[in-house]
Amino acid sequence: MAEVKLICDVFVPGRPVPKARARVRRTKSGAAYAYNTRATSEAQENIRKHLMAALTGVHLDTQKALQLYVQFLFDGEGRGEGPHTMKPDCSNLVKLVEDALQPWIGDDCRIYRAGLEKVWTSGREGTLIMLYEVAEEV
Repeated sequence: MAEVKLICDVFVPGRPVPKARARVRRTKSGAAYAYNTRATSEAQENIRKHLMAALTGVHLDTQKALQLYVQFLFDGEGRGEGPHTMKPDCSNLVKLVEDALQPWIGDDCRIYRAGLEKVWTSGREGTLIMLYEVAEEV
């Protein structure tokens, strides 16, 4: 088993936001271009702001594999605590986190293992992000 090193442990307060599908528009000349919704862009920038505070001065080896663990915490609103099995989907939630990590990790294909959890909580809503670097090549 490869040895792993914790690179960052970040809590982003606020209700987790999924990455929305990119929107496509055409210019007057007919060329198509894609763009993110405002909610997606704002949520991604919020995550990056918190990551920047944790990753300033951290050097990630571009050759090493990464592990990502993300916990999405939603207000239980009387449901108590436990698994959150309603929308949004985990895949759309984690895509926003992966895209927010891009300035530090480059291509998210380096993430070879990910753990995702979407839960109701009686505490604060938010996103807990833990990024690990694998000490040996996988």
